Amino acid sequence: SASPTSICEGSYSTLMALPSGGSGTYSYKWASNPSGLSDTTASVTVFPTVATTYTVTVTDGYYTNTSQINITLNSAISATITPAGATTFCQGNSVTLNANTGTGYTYLWKRDGLAISGANASSYIADQSCDYTALITNSGCTSTSPTEKITVNPSPPASITTSGQTT
Repeated sequence: SASPTSICEGSYSTLMALPSGGSGTYSYKWASNPSGLSDTTASVTVFPTVATTYTVTVTDGYYTNTSQINITLNSAISATITPAGATTFCQGNSVTLNANTGTGYTYLWKRDGLAISGANASSYIADQSCDYTALITNSGCTSTSPTEKITVNPSPPASITTSGQTT
C-alpha cells in the first residue's frame, strides 16, 4: 500500500503498479473511488478533479495483491501582478510591482525570464525596461503571473547655450 500523496489542482499523476512476490506474467486491474478509472495496464495517468482513492489489483495467476493510494488536491493559485503606478516612466524613477498575497505563499520574481537574486517578497521595485513575472508557490503548487512590461525612457540630454555678446 502506497502512502497518500497530494497534487495540484489541474495536474496529473502517473500511478505504477509494482508487483512484489509471485512470478510469471502479471495482470492488472485499476479502479477508483469516485469511479471513473477502469484500466488493465501496469501504469495509468490520472487527472483527478476531486480527492480520489485509486486501487490496483495485481495477479500472477496464483497470487493476488491489492494496493491503494489516496490522492488529495492542493488548491491552484492564480498569480497576478498589480503595478502601484505607471509602467512607463523616465530613467531614475521606478514602480512597485505587487503580486497577490495569501497565507503560506512564497515568491520568486523574474526579469526577462531570469530569476532575480534575492527577489522573494510579495512586491518588487522595478527600475529597468524589462518584462517582469512573479512565480507564487503555495502547498507545492506554483503559478506564474502574466507578464508586466516596464518601459524606462532615457532622460533627455540637457545643455545650455548662449547667444549674443559676452563681456
